[in-house]
Amino acid sequence: MIMNVILSGVQKQGPMNMLPHAHFLRRIGLLVRFIVLLACLAAYFLPVHAAVATPNGPLIVTLDQLSTRDEGCQLMFVVNNQTGVSLERLQVETVLFSPENRVLAMTMLDFQTSPDSSLRVRNFAFPTTSCAQIGSVLFNAVGSCAPLDSAACEASLEVGSHVDAELIQ
Repeated sequence: MIMNVILSGVQKQGPMNMLPHAHFLRRIGLLVRFIVLLACLAAYFLPVHAAVATPNGPLIVTLDQLSTRDEGCQLMFVVNNQTGVSLERLQVETVLFSPENRVLAMTMLDFQTSPDSSLRVRNFAFPTTSCAQIGSVLFNAVGSCAPLDSAACEASLEVGSHVDAELIQ
């Protein structure tokens, strides 16, 4: 392949007269392609690796308190992780129902991290809902339960309540 290269206003022909940094740029291009390939391979195989984790016990979530705060209600949950896996993130789609089974609110609660064999207490405020309006709380679906997949997390989930409002799944 013959390339036309202009150096100092003089035209020269031939592959040997390439700019001095062209070889370097070609190597950088190859390196970038290799890094992109590695990133694609990692993205392909990492989810398979993450799905290998399986729970060996229950993930127990208890509705412990309903507390009136200003005009709204604060829900306090206790998370007891006995799965054998430290959870990096636990998110649950939650629905509040009235005593007449009418939907009051629907939201995604982020329980954050939950190390294995540990208790965590999490509070969530619902500023426009009074505690007297809440008849039950439904864990509708597990959104995220890293490193477990949502289905495995949901299968290990056990819920209960220490208050009049029932926690159901």
